[in-house]
Amino acid sequence: MMTSAEQAAHPMLRLLLAVVLGLLPLLAQATMSDCVAAGRDLSAVTQVLEDPGGTLTPDVVLRRTGADWRPASVRSLQPGYSASAWWLRIRLRNPGHEACAAWLLAGPAQLRDVQAFLPRQDGGWTHMVAGADHPLNAWPAPVRQPVFPLTLEAATDSVVLLRISSPGRRLAFTPQLWAEHAFERARIFESLVDGAVFGAMLLLVCFGVALGGVFRRPRLVYLALAVLAYTFYVGLLYNYGYVHLWPGNGALNDWLTRFMMAMTFFAGNLYFCDVLRVSRLHRAWSLALAAIRSAFLLLALGSQWIEPGLWQATIHRIDSVAVLLLLVVLAIQLRQRAVGWFPPTLLALGLLEPAMRAAYRVGLHTFYTADNHLFSVTVLPGGVILIATLISQMAKARRNELNAKEALERQRETERTRLEELVGLRTTQLQQALRARSGLLARIGHDLRAPLAAMLDSARQWQAGAVEKNFPRVIERNARHQMEMIDELVEFSRDELAELELIEAPGYLHGFLHEVAEQAHLEAARRGNTLECRFAEDLPPVVVADFRRLRQVLANLLGNAAKFTRDGRVVFAVQARPATPGQICLAVAVEDNGMGIPQAERGRLLQPFARGSNAGSHEGSGLGLAIVTQLLQLMGGTLRMEDASGGGSRFAFELALPIADEEAIETGGEVPTVAVDGAGRTVLVVDDQLQNRELLCDLLDGFGFVALAAADGHVALHLLRERNVDLVVTDQCMDGLDGWGLLAAVRAQWPRLPVLLYSAAPPRRPEGAESALAFDACLLKPLQPDALLSQIAELAGASASGLTGVEPARLSRWDPARVS
Repeated sequence: MMTSAEQAAHPMLRLLLAVVLGLLPLLAQATMSDCVAAGRDLSAVTQVLEDPGGTLTPDVVLRRTGADWRPASVRSLQPGYSASAWWLRIRLRNPGHEACAAWLLAGPAQLRDVQAFLPRQDGGWTHMVAGADHPLNAWPAPVRQPVFPLTLEAATDSVVLLRISSPGRRLAFTPQLWAEHAFERARIFESLVDGAVFGAMLLLVCFGVALGGVFRRPRLVYLALAVLAYTFYVGLLYNYGYVHLWPGNGALNDWLTRFMMAMTFFAGNLYFCDVLRVSRLHRAWSLALAAIRSAFLLLALGSQWIEPGLWQATIHRIDSVAVLLLLVVLAIQLRQRAVGWFPPTLLALGLLEPAMRAAYRVGLHTFYTADNHLFSVTVLPGGVILIATLISQMAKARRNELNAKEALERQRETERTRLEELVGLRTTQLQQALRARSGLLARIGHDLRAPLAAMLDSARQWQAGAVEKNFPRVIERNARHQMEMIDELVEFSRDELAELELIEAPGYLHGFLHEVAEQAHLEAARRGNTLECRFAEDLPPVVVADFRRLRQVLANLLGNAAKFTRDGRVVFAVQARPATPGQICLAVAVEDNGMGIPQAERGRLLQPFARGSNAGSHEGSGLGLAIVTQLLQLMGGTLRMEDASGGGSRFAFELALPIADEEAIETGGEVPTVAVDGAGRTVLVVDDQLQNRELLCDLLDGFGFVALAAADGHVALHLLRERNVDLVVTDQCMDGLDGWGLLAAVRAQWPRLPVLLYSAAPPRRPEGAESALAFDACLLKPLQPDALLSQIAELAGASASGLTGVEPARLSRWDPARVS
């Protein structure tokens, strides 16, 4: 019971207490003389006022009595999730003689709506905003934290009001005063540390996902995804995305933050379920935790449409239920001794951050991540868990490796027997490969002799002063053939392939036969023989074949015919026979009137290193016919040996080759070495193939000619009527007006204009054409650029130098009389 004196004194005590509380705000002021300090804590001079409706104005707040305000403390600065607005009143004093400028930091970066009201001299307020609810360009400074510039004149006091509202976010009121240079240094330091930690976490995540995929460890993948989602969540919470990626889009930042938070819980639940081996328990546990994961996933997908406060409360309640279930599962597993020390340790690390938050709420410590500027402090526990899991999995992989070594030791005896059998098999294969290598080396050595002999013969004739042949060109061609065979030998030595392979490609048949015949002519002439070429007129211009292998076949047959004939005759005949649509059956025969081959020896001569009884002193190793037989079998043909009608031997075979168009040929050639000056002379190129026209026109333009192009004879005649032309280069077979029709029109209207035939086939005079009608020169495709340019320069009257030894027109060599 209170006495009467005490009752009388009670109103006086209450009055005294009210006066003291009213004077405390005046006494609690921050002295601005220390404004240059780095991060001065203003909690001691800060008072907090709750605004449940969020409708108060600065003037109304300032008029509130001291009883409505409460001092700031550890627990009052952490009001939790609230829909209320909070006002902070900070009294500042500058006793110095100079104005003081500083930065007022309202709190951590996750505050969404922060407004500062600074008094003006006219009695009004300077209003500034910060936080993710406001566009970045409206902030006083484009930094992550809500910071406001503050200037206090000399010898003055001031009251600063801060209004903070962040529904659905955990609030933390930690006002600080910073000098501008100190704040900038701290911000740079924070960014560097956060960037380093963020990069390290990403590397850990990538390493975890990679190891989880390689070693088939789902828990590593789950944990890596959880750490990744949590790292992004904290980075978004601390406004890294809002400031640097999507400034002004606070709704996107808020949605992504909640989405990453829900995905962290989802992936973390998967991880702990795998670590605690929930799948080995009763099916009800797996279903319960799967339902919780489904709830997390639904909250992640629906975070855009759920009110933030309700969303936060819901997801934390679900997480609490999940943690409780996992603790029960852990207790069951420990009781059954189904898990070791690692799962409890990981779960304790996972509960470290919630425990720190709870201790902060009850005032056990003042250091908590919500009151810290470094988001890296928050993500480090997740990184520690990931590192621990990686170490655990690597140790487990090491144990598995040791177990595998032991199993390998036990299988050694069995493997020894298997290896012995394998060695025997490989020895047999090696012997076969060695035989194949010997055969290949013998074949290439045999084929290398022919081009070498041709080069030696051409060099002797050239030194003797013979001019009927382009000996430099012949030597070059044979050298190329020899290089091809050397390349084949190098390929074999690199890959050790015993099987021959065909490399088929479209090519000009007439030009190929011409080159083979020219080489055979030199070989025949060296032994006093004549070569007669009989090529059918209906041979297609372009076929698909392995021309390198086909050249080896023909060179061996023609070389054998010339070698075993003295002062005789060699006939090279190629005919076309009916075949399936799109193909041509090429019938080839090589006939001579030499010594011939006895009937009884023909089968034996197809074997390697076999020679006839009448070979005598003729040079050779007995490989030619064996090489021909092998290559023909690869191409689908068969060699036939017969007696020639006038004595001697006849070798024949047939090949079915696809017919192709000129446009299918891959264009490209050698760089010309001849010096030609077109001097602006105009050359009209007539060809129905676009790529042929473009190639020839580019070649002529590069040597000073003016090239015109036409697709057929009608277009060419139109151009001739409009332009003065010095030379016409035309193809033979074209749609519309062909080369012969164009030649007749040119001879009738421009009789002095030279016309050059550049065709894939020899000239085929049409029926009814005048016998006097002839081209000025005829060349077969493909021709070397030097020879083509020299012929064009000669006909167009252009100057040319460096033409010594340039090959003349090919077509003359196709005359059987000249060849023989």
